[in-house]
Amino acid sequence: MEERKWEVERRINVLRFLEKEGINPEEVLVFINGRVVTEDAVMESQDLVEILPVLSRG
Repeated sequence: MEERKWEVERRINVLRFLEKEGINPEEVLVFINGRVVTEDAVMESQDLVEILPVLSRG
């Protein structure tokens, strides 16, 4: 998954948003307006949302 940016249209929980977009919450970091958030955070319509893949090297 590559970095993508979204603008949300309405108030929504991060976990619900990820599920709606078909994104596994265990594989990404979510930023709202430049700050990392947990999946229980709520996005507002004016928020800029960035979703970045978590890279694991072993």
